[in-house]
Amino acid sequence: LDIIATVRPGTCECGTEDDAARGDAVPSHRLTVQEFFTLSGLGRFQYLHALCFVVVFIRDGMEVIYAALIKPSLVCLWELSTFEGALIPALPAITYAVGSQVAGIAADKLGRKPCLQVCLGLTLALDIGCAFSESFLVLIILRASSA
Repeated sequence: LDIIATVRPGTCECGTEDDAARGDAVPSHRLTVQEFFTLSGLGRFQYLHALCFVVVFIRDGMEVIYAALIKPSLVCLWELSTFEGALIPALPAITYAVGSQVAGIAADKLGRKPCLQVCLGLTLALDIGCAFSESFLVLIILRASSA
C-alpha cells in the first residue's frame, strides 16, 4: 500500500492512491517507510527505547506463562501448601507496587536512562537466577527482588 502525503508547512495530510484518484488528497510527494521515519524524528534512542519496551512486554507475558504452567509443577515437586503456591505469582505483583515507587524516585534523582539500565539488568539477572533456584525460599526472594 503506497501512502501518499501532502506536506504543507504545519500540516501533513495522508491518503492512499484511491483517495488521490477521487480528488480527496493532492499528493505532492510519495514517502517511503525510511523517509517517513527520518522525517518523523525517530532516532537511535527511540528505537532502543522501543526495543526495551518489547523486552519488558515479553517478560510480562512470561509471568502469565510462569504462573499458569510452571507453578503447578513446583507445587507438586516441592510439596508446597496452597498459601505457598499462591505466593509464587502473587508476591511479584505486590512488590511491583513498591518497586515502581522506588524506581520513580531513583529516576528523578539519577536520571531515567541509568535507572532503566540498572532495573533491566537486575531484572534479567534475577530472572535467570529464578530459573536455576532449587528451593522455595530462594525462588521467592529472587522473584520478589526482580519486581
